[in-house]
Amino acid sequence: MPAKKKSTRKRAATKKSPSRQRPAPARGKKTSARKSTARPRASAKSKASSRKPARASRPASSGRRAATATGRKASSGETAEFIGLMVLDFTNPFFTEVARGVETAATGAGFHVLLCNSGDDEVREIELLRSLEKSALAGLIITPAETRILDYLDRLRRGGMPVVLLDHPAEDYEISSVAVDNIRGGEMVGEYLLSLGHETFAFITGPLSIPQCADRRAGFHAALERRGINPSKAVEEHVMAGMNPREGQLATDRIVSSRKPPRGIFCANDLMALGCLQTLTERGYSVPQDFSVFGYDDIALMSNLETPLSTMRQPKYELGHTAARFLIEEIEGRRMVPQHQMFTPQLVVRASTGR
Repeated sequence: MPAKKKSTRKRAATKKSPSRQRPAPARGKKTSARKSTARPRASAKSKASSRKPARASRPASSGRRAATATGRKASSGETAEFIGLMVLDFTNPFFTEVARGVETAATGAGFHVLLCNSGDDEVREIELLRSLEKSALAGLIITPAETRILDYLDRLRRGGMPVVLLDHPAEDYEISSVAVDNIRGGEMVGEYLLSLGHETFAFITGPLSIPQCADRRAGFHAALERRGINPSKAVEEHVMAGMNPREGQLATDRIVSSRKPPRGIFCANDLMALGCLQTLTERGYSVPQDFSVFGYDDIALMSNLETPLSTMRQPKYELGHTAARFLIEEIEGRRMVPQHQMFTPQLVVRASTGR
């Protein structure tokens, strides 16, 4: 019986429903006062548009996407977006300090940092870039393993992902960059070693396909040429597969094994110089009495070695912080034109060099 009563109510409701579907009034016929005061119900979309002023549209290729407001999300408790940071070598303390600068600027703007290591390997670099391109990164800061990768990075930027080159000039590309004048740095090393009276030199470097290595070499050669010295005769070059202490040791073994070893040794980074100092000590040589050793980067602890290392100081933290600031300004649409910053390295003289 209860089921029967329920079905009765349903039929009653069915009878009432046609009364809601009244035909539309004929053209020209007046409607009742009650109908004339009824207003159409506004949709949520129309309400939102009435409250907010219209915003000028921006082409998708500009790469600003939804990240415009991300820099202000940290305080509101919303999930922050990621920016990518790809470096050449995790194990190099130079990049540790650079990453600290990037993270400080990124965190302050509400971003997290996704750190990637290319390992100085162009193939791995391409693989990482393809993976990052598919992700939801707000932008990318990268130290390219080779200059040839700039074409790929340029396509990424034109396709919508903001990109900043770190420790690498932009060449002729419309990409923001933060770098150190490595040519000038190499010149300063050459001038200094010449001032000590050295006439023959060794240059220990990583692959010359790495722009930093090539530029430091070019500057070093330029300093010698200005003094009328032919680099091809005065400089013994050791181009190694990597830029780590082990490669510095191997190169130094070759140097001291030659019939007349050059006395002024310029290493393309501090890690190679560290390996050089280790081998010279193991072989019984004195630094700087027998050899002058000069590095590049001024990474942590180089001033605390048994023989403190002379080196070129790079503004590592400032490099990272400036690169992140450039990227965030592009992500948030505050800068539409690529920006460029070139720092000058500083000569730091310690006990590893002498007359």
